Amino acid sequence: RGRKAVVLFYRGHWCGACRAQMEALRRTFLQFEDAGAAVLPISSEPLARAREGVERDRLPFAVLSDEGLAVIDAYGVRHHDEPEGRAIARPAVF
Repeated sequence: RGRKAVVLFYRGHWCGACRAQMEALRRTFLQFEDAGAAVLPISSEPLARAREGVERDRLPFAVLSDEGLAVIDAYGVRHHDEPEGRAIARPAVF
């Protein structure tokens, strides 16, 4: 509350393109911090798996788990045509 935020929806840490985007955020994280903006990456991955990704990729920010897709649906970014039938978000940044 009261802070700017970058809300980023991503498929999951299993996604190569999403991991590259997380790496780019890791490299530029201090610029967001200096601007007073919180970085809020959200995926439908279970929290334990998301934490593994944070540790493995040494991310300086937390990632949020939306397994029930409530926030993903509220932002209208559910990937309805995901080829493997997974309930995930389309990549999007707000």
